[in-house]
Amino acid sequence: VRSFRDILGHEFRGAKRYNRPISMLALDLDHFKVVNDNCGHPSGNYVLKETAVILKSSVRESDVVARTGGDEFGIILPRAGPIQAADFAERIRKEVHRRRFIVYGNKIHVTTSIGSATFPADAHITDPEMLVYFADQALLAAKETGRDRLVCFGRLPQEVQIRIWRQHSSPLIVSGIEEQPPAETPAQEEQPPAEAPAQADTAAAADTTAIPPALQPDAALIPVTSEFDFSVGYNLKITVRMAPVYADSSLVSEIIAFLPKESVIGVLSELDNWYKIEFGPEENRQQGWVISYGVERTHELEYIVTNRDDVNRWAGQRVIVVAGETAVRSFPSAAAEVLVRAYRNEIFPIAGESQDYYMVELSNKVKGWVWRGDVEIYIEPKYSRDEVRAMIQTAREQDQRLKELRGLLDELKGRRSTVEQELETLQVIQQEAAAAAAARATGQERKAFFQFDSLKQRTSLRAGFLRQSFGSKLGLASTMFKGFGFSYRCSERLSLDIDYFSGSPLVKETGAEQAALPSSLSGLDTLSVSGTFWQAGLRYGIGGLAGVPLLKSMDNYLSGGIGYLSLESEAAGQSATQKFWGPVFGWEFGKRLFSRLRFEAGLKVFFTSAEVTDVRLSGTSLLQTEKVFLINPAFCMGVMWRF
Repeated sequence: VRSFRDILGHEFRGAKRYNRPISMLALDLDHFKVVNDNCGHPSGNYVLKETAVILKSSVRESDVVARTGGDEFGIILPRAGPIQAADFAERIRKEVHRRRFIVYGNKIHVTTSIGSATFPADAHITDPEMLVYFADQALLAAKETGRDRLVCFGRLPQEVQIRIWRQHSSPLIVSGIEEQPPAETPAQEEQPPAEAPAQADTAAAADTTAIPPALQPDAALIPVTSEFDFSVGYNLKITVRMAPVYADSSLVSEIIAFLPKESVIGVLSELDNWYKIEFGPEENRQQGWVISYGVERTHELEYIVTNRDDVNRWAGQRVIVVAGETAVRSFPSAAAEVLVRAYRNEIFPIAGESQDYYMVELSNKVKGWVWRGDVEIYIEPKYSRDEVRAMIQTAREQDQRLKELRGLLDELKGRRSTVEQELETLQVIQQEAAAAAAARATGQERKAFFQFDSLKQRTSLRAGFLRQSFGSKLGLASTMFKGFGFSYRCSERLSLDIDYFSGSPLVKETGAEQAALPSSLSGLDTLSVSGTFWQAGLRYGIGGLAGVPLLKSMDNYLSGGIGYLSLESEAAGQSATQKFWGPVFGWEFGKRLFSRLRFEAGLKVFFTSAEVTDVRLSGTSLLQTEKVFLINPAFCMGVMWRF
């Protein structure tokens, strides 16, 4: 995993090569040591983790967030210019300011100071180390000018930027004079140049006694009040003879009014070099846009606006001091004069607000400004101490009762589980009993093998054909027999079948290898044969044949019984009859076509024996009669109608 500095170096080289912006944010939690001292380090660690979550959720996925120190964070913003970086920083600052961290019952409120630097907008930056240094210096300026604010390096005074650049380039040489830093603080900043009396006067005019000595800012780092970056909550004064007011933030829009010199107007919002203002008498207020040329921010306290959309929304509202000590200042700035010092739990009415401060009324009716992070909106207690104690006792009793009810509920859940298991067992027993009862009822209702009162329901008729083949010794060709049959279902699987077929077999021509006739028919010249075939037996259903694609969805049967074949022959006015008896075995399959009509087919084999005469012609006639065993296979097909 690359370190934060490695990632910054990689992104900076890419930005420098392709001439695209990159910004760096340096963040520090204000007075975080107080959180650790008062609430403990576990609470401080929790606040740090939650702050890291806020930072990560406030930037893009491509941005890099890292903890660079105890309560310090750094954020790399690739492809982000100064305006976009300021938007991200303000979003983070406002979200941290809004949050209240609840740890072990304690409500912790922290704020953050942010410094921002951007390449190449800040022209002095040449390497990633300088980008980090400039962001840190902007962070230092934010902390020294009141904390809970954003300071962009590019908005610092030009002479301050140059001095910081010189410090980074050559820390021991300032304005061409070489100085030796103190041994205990090698990086201590130098004093402001003597050739800047105007800035020194400005800094001297501001009372910095409210700031601890360790945090006293360099006078050159404190901007004048007009340089503070408030988006709302301040006024402008017209410095030109007549300032046009436009309907929109564009020079081509309609001019709706002209404001004379020394007019004071309230700022509603900012957009690039334009200010959205509100002007006119109280009974007829109007809104418009003025360009930044010809206007400046006023320092007059009585003209600081609270909220032009709702000037009375703080009427009756009060704030309570939550810090150990806070300064009430004459102007919404950490560099302004301290009017009075307020202490924890003091309550003041609200007279107005700016972005980071509340205007409060002091006891002598003087109005001053307190920083938002040191106060909270005061809510009058609704109940007395005795009522609160009674409510706490009632809550404890209810909590104990809830615990008892939860225990009872858990016990009922256990009983319910036992009952459900017993019900499942009873259902299984009930199903088994129902199946046994159904089996007994079926056994009791089973009728005798032949029940004439149910003959119609058990009877089926079928019609079809039988392709009968004869043994080679019999001398007859394969013949198509036609016929019909009767079937009686003894049970769901077993049935009694009787079939009758008739046909006219053809006599095979006598050859060298074979010429056979029944002994009673031998010697006849011309011969015509007719035959009938009877079979009676049982058929047993075996269901579908698993693994056989066609037959697994059909009903299959095995059959067996007795067959009777009668052959009547006639030649030259002579006739003879030959009868054959033997067993018949077969395999059949069928498929239901309709509710009562079925299609069936199968193979059968008829085993019998007969006396035949063998006639061989090889110059002389030779007759020989013998008894042979015959295997006669057949293929049957037909339809069955079930009553």
